[in-house]
Amino acid sequence: MRSPRRPLTNRGRWGADDDRGTLNFITAAVRARAVAEATTGRVVSTVTAEDLTAAEKRQAVRVESGDALVVRTGWTGADDPFGPLPTTSLSAVEWMADREVALYAGDTGDKLPEPTAAPPVLHEVALAQLGMPLIDCVNVTALARFCAETGRYSFLFVLGTIPLRGATGLPANPLAIF
Repeated sequence: MRSPRRPLTNRGRWGADDDRGTLNFITAAVRARAVAEATTGRVVSTVTAEDLTAAEKRQAVRVESGDALVVRTGWTGADDPFGPLPTTSLSAVEWMADREVALYAGDTGDKLPEPTAAPPVLHEVALAQLGMPLIDCVNVTALARFCAETGRYSFLFVLGTIPLRGATGLPANPLAIF
């Protein structure tokens, strides 16, 4: 794992507490490829660095240092919480580190650790080693629909949380403002 050139930060883009968000929509073809590779109990790495780069090009938005990255794969926990889970690959986390992404939010997270599963790189690498805040299992369907309808894939990203000292996880209310 490469270390980032600079510390991850979201400061200075639109103010001390706000950040630019970018939506990377992972296509149906990528999801179909992952489903074809799936077997019972196997984690499927749906999101790769190549997928993120392709989404960037398709949407004409380059993810920059300090951006919040919102990823939509189309998977939701209600589909089959005990079946194969699409997840994020190490190459995608390295891509986020290279781009100095300040925060990840997506409808795909990490599957709980199990002996046959790939390591949960969002939590073990992005969160623990890079200090990148994670918002996983976010329902971004309406956001993806709006972005596709308007052709706008960047927005003001605002995150509301409750102030709990020493917490390792808490409820969050992410907002995309156009």
